[in-house]
Amino acid sequence: MSPARHQMPATHTPPEIPPVAVSGSAVISASPTVFRGICVAETAGASAVVRVWDSATATSSGKVLLGRYALAAGESREENSMAKVALLGLWYEVVSGTVEGNLTHGR
Repeated sequence: MSPARHQMPATHTPPEIPPVAVSGSAVISASPTVFRGICVAETAGASAVVRVWDSATATSSGKVLLGRYALAAGESREENSMAKVALLGLWYEVVSGTVEGNLTHGR
């Protein structure tokens, strides 16, 4: 009889959630999720600042800042190698300026 073979567990792949287009402050998810990435560009020729919060609403107490992105005129920024847990939900805030882009999240 040969020794038992140990098999590696199957790799868990998170469900595909399409990127969410963002241009103004918005709730991205009202339930727990994982902030996976952001691609954002300033579009009006002036500086801009955006923030991503662990929060289900704009006014939630106890919200936690997951990311702050300050952009110069015409600048763009992309970060996709993160996995920040958002226990309350995901809130995207445009603090100043005009921006466009997308935000990726999933379990």
